[in-house]
Amino acid sequence: MRRALCHTTAWEPLWWSVELSWWLARWWSVSHTDPPERVQSPRLCPELGGCIRYGVDTTAKLLLMSSGIRSRRLAHSIAASITTTDETTVESLREHLGEMSINTWRTRYDATSSELTDLLEFTRLRGRSLLKELLETNTITLELASTTGRTAMQSFELALRYDSSEPAPQSIGLYDRGTRISIVSTRDHSDIKAILDTGMDLEVGIDWNVTPATMIMSLSTS
Repeated sequence: MRRALCHTTAWEPLWWSVELSWWLARWWSVSHTDPPERVQSPRLCPELGGCIRYGVDTTAKLLLMSSGIRSRRLAHSIAASITTTDETTVESLREHLGEMSINTWRTRYDATSSELTDLLEFTRLRGRSLLKELLETNTITLELASTTGRTAMQSFELALRYDSSEPAPQSIGLYDRGTRISIVSTRDHSDIKAILDTGMDLEVGIDWNVTPATMIMSLSTS
């Protein structure tokens, strides 16, 4: 099987990148676990094998591509936009990207639909299911980043829906009589999409007694 792969032109780059990254990982393991007096070669960076496998040259790019971002071009663009000198982790990358909207990703990184889908999955908050919570408790709450042009003294006719003016994947907005007053965070997008796609009747309100204002979503009782 190995000989067939090595003599197949289409497989050669993939085979050798996997083979080389495996040997480098093995070399690192030996050089860092054996006693120093037995190590005859220079110690290697533990990320070198992964960088070769994914064709990247920084920790940020490696973390992105090994955590679900399939586009190397997108990983390069995101890494280039990071200016902090703090240590880069998956969580810090999720926080950095989760502060942006889908439209920001689309314009800043020139992201395609499939790349945006990867980013939505990457930034999704782990360890929860808002759909499950809604079905079990009948009500969920989400913080709103802003409520543009609206105040607590006004009356509302609220609805939660996709922004039809955008290409897929579309942002999910909170609308008052057809005017978008807020947008669902990209961290919450996948959970809210799962709820909207069920087609269940929902009632939406805003709690102004907390800061920031909070959206309240309940199953309709009518």
